[in-house]
Amino acid sequence: LINPPISLFYIQGLNTTAVHAHAALFGVYGFLALGFVLLVARYLKPNVQFDDKLMTWGFWLLNGGLVGMIAISLLPVGVIQAYASITHGLWYA
Repeated sequence: LINPPISLFYIQGLNTTAVHAHAALFGVYGFLALGFVLLVARYLKPNVQFDDKLMTWGFWLLNGGLVGMIAISLLPVGVIQAYASITHGLWYA
């Protein structure tokens, strides 16, 4: 049958899965929802001037926060678990 990649053999179901899930859910659907809210706000209030500089700062700070969340909280634990899984076995991790 089909053999999974070697990385999935050692790290599937560990905290590396949570890294992918949180990044995908917040990064795709969270930012999509925020963009839709901005679109609706501009539609409902067409005479209001939106500050493009503020929106640019918000965009980059949200993306930086997403990268920070992944790099600081989720990824280190996933890497430690992956190392434990590779050296001792998945049962240990």
